[in-house]
Amino acid sequence: MRVAEIDDQRRVAAITAYDAVRMPPRTELQDVVELAARIAGVPQAAVNIITDTEQHQIATFGFDAAVSRREDSMCATILAGGVPVVVADASEDPRFARHPFVTGELGSIRCYVTHPLISRDGIPFGTLCVFDDLPRQLDDSQLAGLATLATRIVDVFELRLRVVSWR
Repeated sequence: MRVAEIDDQRRVAAITAYDAVRMPPRTELQDVVELAARIAGVPQAAVNIITDTEQHQIATFGFDAAVSRREDSMCATILAGGVPVVVADASEDPRFARHPFVTGELGSIRCYVTHPLISRDGIPFGTLCVFDDLPRQLDDSQLAGLATLATRIVDVFELRLRVVSWR
């Protein structure tokens, strides 16, 4: 079995334990996503859960949530790295310049900032993502604020997991 397959199995197991796709904590996350967009000064933000086949936008600000194929997900491209990604202009970044969410086929993203959501067991299972169709730089304070929010999002999932196990 390949490492990517093992990682996908662990990610799917974490997503299943959190019940993150079937019954995501949308209400608990909606204000966090709006706050993320405001901190970054961008019009759009999302919490994405990335399974072995799809990206589920479980909370969004500035657009309607959707499900997309994993291969169409910008966040899935970098999820395995488990580190934040900050791109001022995705059209100039070799990882994303030909991506359909950048080229105009599915969107015209320029500024793209994402923080991984990492379970307490160290498994990246999703992202907090903010973006804009205009290039822009975020300062250190904005990036620190987004990192804090990503940690709080994981706390929401962990709390739900503990509450369910206590019942």
